[in-house]
Amino acid sequence: SRRWSPGGNVLSTDQVPQASEPGMLELSRVFYRRVKEGDDYHLKPLESGDTVKIAKGDYSLGYAIEVGLTKNLTFEGGYDTVDNFSTKSLGVRSTYMTRLIAPAGNYVFNFTTAANTSTVRNFLLQGNGSSVVYSSAANPTIEGNVVVPKGGDYGISLSASAGATVRNNIVMETGLGIFLGTGSTATNNTVVNGSSY
Repeated sequence: SRRWSPGGNVLSTDQVPQASEPGMLELSRVFYRRVKEGDDYHLKPLESGDTVKIAKGDYSLGYAIEVGLTKNLTFEGGYDTVDNFSTKSLGVRSTYMTRLIAPAGNYVFNFTTAANTSTVRNFLLQGNGSSVVYSSAANPTIEGNVVVPKGGDYGISLSASAGATVRNNIVMETGLGIFLGTGSTATNNTVVNGSSY
């Protein structure tokens, strides 16, 4: 949707900006990660195979994390910032828990690019009235997470994915647990108080 002023000018939009033609002003979308080298921090463009390390703590999202890139990334929680993201702890009961809370009626992760095979690992993913992890086309790997839909339908809904991998997750207090497309695999997951797996 877009928001318009009375004069017809666009004030804001939730549409993804497209790259512009070369000229006086060029618009492009480049994503960076912060990297410490020695005593200094630098921004480096994200490349396929990079890991996006997310520090311990609670994060209430304003929007779903839209993974619409052709780059395949690993999103990984549980890191401490004291040692420059070197220490990672597994599980949601440790002091390094990373909880991502979905915005009302939206997802935590939404994979939108068919060729994407990114990984989501080591989070407590909390829903808010919708599926927690969703894909209409991509083939992500979802592993080692605790997923709590909190009033949503599926914990993990990858119904149109033909090659997704879902393993070693716990999906709790959900109506419908895990929904996978033909060709996707689910291994060693636990669904608690869900009506389907």
